[in-house]
Amino acid sequence: MDFSHLITEAYHITSRYRVLWTFGVVAAIFGGVPNVFNFSFNLPRGFPGSSETETRSEEFSSSLGFISHIDSLVWLVLIALAVVVILTIILVALYFQTWAYAGLVSQTLNIIREEPATFKKGKEIGEKFFWRIVGFRFLFGLAIVPVVVIFVAIPFLFFMAGLNTFAIVFVIIEVLFFVLGLIVYAVAVGIISEFGVRKMLEGDLKIVESIKGGWYLFRNNLGSSLLVWLVSVALGFVLVFPVIFIAIFFLVFGVIFFIINPWLAIIPAAFFITAFAFVGGLWNVFAASYWSLAYKQLLEKGGVENAARTSKVASTTNSAS
Repeated sequence: MDFSHLITEAYHITSRYRVLWTFGVVAAIFGGVPNVFNFSFNLPRGFPGSSETETRSEEFSSSLGFISHIDSLVWLVLIALAVVVILTIILVALYFQTWAYAGLVSQTLNIIREEPATFKKGKEIGEKFFWRIVGFRFLFGLAIVPVVVIFVAIPFLFFMAGLNTFAIVFVIIEVLFFVLGLIVYAVAVGIISEFGVRKMLEGDLKIVESIKGGWYLFRNNLGSSLLVWLVSVALGFVLVFPVIFIAIFFLVFGVIFFIINPWLAIIPAAFFITAFAFVGGLWNVFAASYWSLAYKQLLEKGGVENAARTSKVASTTNSAS
């Protein structure tokens, strides 16, 4: 694998094809942006024993009294509404993140094939493959369920049988193996997913066929695939440092603005959200390009090896005859 070529070409694609930025930013916004831009710190303005603090305590007590008088039916309605709102937010985020991811990956593949990359094509691909990619990810998550059930059931049976010491020892061993196994599984699934989704988008494949394609490419190029993953992780860590610097910068200004006027904290918060989404979007474009280029290199490597193997077998057959 020529990693200098992968990184350089991924950078060129990111900088030259701004049509990809939209998909990258949308994926960053809806792909689980961490809540590190909350500048509304509850800085105390009163001290214990002061009149301001006592007034706030009385207001708080009266609020608790009001809450205790709310009917249970009203609580059920409020809880149901909260659940509906949360589920709606999750589904909307899932849709836009998956849609943007599919559109972004498909257009990086188009660029590598020297085909036009447009927002319209990416939009159509995202809409077409949304459910397939969701099902693709769901199957990988579903595979963990039986393992978790087994890991919980065995110590539970020990406890039920009164073998508490065995149960505790087994739980400790389980946790160690489970954590290690989960790390290995997460790495393998991450690589297979990157390859499998690209197989799906290029060949218009179904979910199971895509998983098989990603698995075979990963298995046949195990060392190279792991190196591609390690380099991507290293590049991600490099990106973390400027993000932390930006976060600290806006955090300081957020605190200063909040002390002056709480509403003014919205200004640095808005700037940070915008900067975070933009930087995250560029990283998404770079990462998608990097994995698409690696995917293509591994496919070509496999094709060359298969051709060489076929040629060798043919020459052996001819010489034997």
